[in-house]
Amino acid sequence: MKVLFLLSTICFLGTVLTDSPPEDVGKGEKLVQSVLKGIELRDKKMIGDVFEDDFVYEGCKKQYNKEESTKLVGSFSLQMASIMEKGTQIVYVGPRKFMTLISSNSLKSVFVLSKNWKLLHGKTISC
Repeated sequence: MKVLFLLSTICFLGTVLTDSPPEDVGKGEKLVQSVLKGIELRDKKMIGDVFEDDFVYEGCKKQYNKEESTKLVGSFSLQMASIMEKGTQIVYVGPRKFMTLISSNSLKSVFVLSKNWKLLHGKTISC
C-alpha cells in the first residue's frame, strides 16, 4: 500500500488544488508528465530524474531512498497509474509542499520539493 501511495503522489502532483500559484501548478504538471513518460517507456533514468539524490520517503515501517523509490515507481504500469489518479487527492499546503490523501483519507503523506522542483522528502503522516 505504501508503494502504491508513493507512486500516486509522484504521478499526480500536477493535480494540485486551484488555490496554488500558477507557477507551482505548471511545474507540478511537468513533473507528472516526466514520471508518466518514464513509466510508459520503462525508463528508470527518466523516473529517477524527478528525485533529488538524497531523497528519502519515510513510510510507516520502512524508509525508501532514491534508488528504491525509482525501482518501485518504474515497476508500475500505466493502467496502475490511471487507477491511482482517480483515488488520490493532492492538496497544496505551501511553496513546494503538498499533502496527499488516498482512499478517503485513510493514508496521508506530505511531500516536499526542492527549489529545482525535484522530490526532496516524503513522509507518511497516517498509517
